[in-house]
Amino acid sequence: MVDKELMKLAESMQQLYEQAFMFYFPIVEELCNRNDVSQKELEYELDGMLSFCQSEDILSLFKRLCRKFYKQYPETVASYIMTYKELYDE
Repeated sequence: MVDKELMKLAESMQQLYEQAFMFYFPIVEELCNRNDVSQKELEYELDGMLSFCQSEDILSLFKRLCRKFYKQYPETVASYIMTYKELYDE
């Protein structure tokens, strides 16, 4: 019984990660193609993605934003990278 419940939970989490990727992919594309992204916009999206960074797909989007905007907002990006490390690095 427990195994079935765990499998169901794992499947639900995978579906959630897939939905999050479909949600964030066009946002990341749009931000990376713009020259006028504000610090607040960047923070908002990185905040949202942090909760899903267990997913390699979301993590790749998170890293893409960090790389793209590091020169423009180095302190902000560094702060989010540190938060990521605190949450996910073992």
